Amino acid sequence: MAQFPQFDWTGAWKQARGASDAVTVIRNICWIVLSVLGGIFMIWSFIRDWFFPVFAFGVVGAQFLWAFVSLIGAIRQIRKSGTPLQQEPPPSTPPERRSVPTWRTTGEFPLIAGVWRGGDHDITITQAAGQGMFIATTKYTKGQTEVTWRAEGLIGKDGHGTAALVHTHPHALGTWKPQWLVIELKSEGTRIEGSHDIIGDQAQKLGWVLQKPRDPIDRGQPV
Repeated sequence: MAQFPQFDWTGAWKQARGASDAVTVIRNICWIVLSVLGGIFMIWSFIRDWFFPVFAFGVVGAQFLWAFVSLIGAIRQIRKSGTPLQQEPPPSTPPERRSVPTWRTTGEFPLIAGVWRGGDHDITITQAAGQGMFIATTKYTKGQTEVTWRAEGLIGKDGHGTAALVHTHPHALGTWKPQWLVIELKSEGTRIEGSHDIIGDQAQKLGWVLQKPRDPIDRGQPV
């Protein structure tokens, strides 16, 4: 630890005042000034070595105490509210509204038996009672050509179905390509939409509208 210098201030001052020549007076005054500066430096060293660490420790301690008090306050607030602090969940997206089917049914299956209009011709559909199996037939004239076809398929409980279509008029045998029908019964039960998927060719859209509903047929009845 720094030691304060031992200096006789009174004697030095008396000696400076009692000096006979100017050089001695100046020398004694310089010595007094240097001694004072040295004393100030020693005091500063003492303050730096002892009081600065205490001051720094006090600042750190105050910051730690403030953080501790803030933590205790947050814990008390959580206990008071009874719920943990958490982010609010994002607003939920309302579920997509789906129309409830109002179609006719036979058992657990949609009933599509009846006469349907597709384009410029009618399609007759018969369906087994309590089942999804159906047969669709049609007969119309296209230009000078008579067109007939028969499709046998199955419609599911969700209104989607498929059927294999074959042209039955004599001049089409062996030359007209078979088709695969993909259908969907709309919720109101009066429209069927889908496509004619021609094997080896491009698909064509279809749209049928119910003209005359019919009852399903029991087993043993002619189709």
